[in-house]
Amino acid sequence: RDTVDGIGILMVVLDNEYLSKMVDSLSNPAIGEFYIYGGESELLFGPETENQEVQEFISEIKAAEKEEIDSKRNGKYFVTGCYDTHMEWNYLCVGMVSAVLSSQWINILIVALVTCFVIIIASYIYSRFSHGVTRELQNLNEIMGRAEDQNFKEEIKIRRIDEFIQLGDAYNRLINRIHILVNEVMREKLNAKQAQLENLQAQINPHFLYNTLDCISWKAMANDQTEIAEMIQCLSKMFRFSLGRGEKEIELSKEVENTRNYLLLQKKRFEDKLVYLIDIPESVMKYRVIKFFLQPLVENSILHGIQSKPEKGYIGISAEEEDRELVICVWDNGTGIDEKQVAVLLDGNTYDNSGKRHRHGIYNVNERLKMRYGEDSALRFENRKNGGTKVTIRIPVEKLRQDD
Repeated sequence: RDTVDGIGILMVVLDNEYLSKMVDSLSNPAIGEFYIYGGESELLFGPETENQEVQEFISEIKAAEKEEIDSKRNGKYFVTGCYDTHMEWNYLCVGMVSAVLSSQWINILIVALVTCFVIIIASYIYSRFSHGVTRELQNLNEIMGRAEDQNFKEEIKIRRIDEFIQLGDAYNRLINRIHILVNEVMREKLNAKQAQLENLQAQINPHFLYNTLDCISWKAMANDQTEIAEMIQCLSKMFRFSLGRGEKEIELSKEVENTRNYLLLQKKRFEDKLVYLIDIPESVMKYRVIKFFLQPLVENSILHGIQSKPEKGYIGISAEEEDRELVICVWDNGTGIDEKQVAVLLDGNTYDNSGKRHRHGIYNVNERLKMRYGEDSALRFENRKNGGTKVTIRIPVEKLRQDD
């Protein structure tokens, strides 16, 4: 049964000889001599020392309070100890300071060697890493320095260190974009130069003609050939307009006048088969626009829209200001145009089987409009519901100058 009542006495007998041998085995010159003292400061186990200085040191330890026994040093001796409350024994270990320290030299040496080894390994790893970083930075700096000379074509190839790989990829994307933009700018400059050359070539031949035409016109008038004289005068005015003074922009009224002269000539050619209407208010005639953009559109309508039709052909030209935009339209009742033809015209790929380019006037006009007024001012082709084609140009009013 469970109870807390006493049932007897337990006696534990310690073998003094066994404990003495165990204490003697604990003593070591490297750490000192081991002692066990009883409650009355009696030496129970341990060597009998003949060293008076050690005996005095132990006497001081024994005379001390039990709870103060921990570690003490007296001259060249060092003692550590503890008190067993159950047995009322003091356990002391007395050794020479020099012996204790000398036994720790190996540990100190091992710690020093390990520390040095760790420092060397860490320095090697750091030098390798820093060298790799420095090399990648130097490579990046050299390639960036050569970027302009290489026309932004050289890419960075980094295969180590994630951050540098990401930096290299970002740089490669940047130079690819710059390369594309540079090519686009160069292409636009070439297109502008080509347009200028074509415009100049178109002016060279008429240069010596319009004076001659004036003479022919006077001759026709002298011989009562009024119709021929009118045609020659219209052609002469067109040549004069084409030559001009080298200006890039003119009033819309002058552009319309040149187109009207062209239509008068075509009217003489097609007679009653061609009917045209120009509906442009005076309020927009003062706007300055790029030169020679309207006549090529009318010419395209006649040659590729209504010339092949047996019935009467109509051409209309209108302009008005709408939502802060100058909206110009040229329409006809011709055969219409499909999307593939529009793409070919605007891309400038108008070459025949012999390699000769034709209908490039539309491409020229479209490119000049985009370069001067922006992409939104490009030519817009559409088929009319009742047949024919309509071309629309939209130019923001803030991009137009107006003469007083």
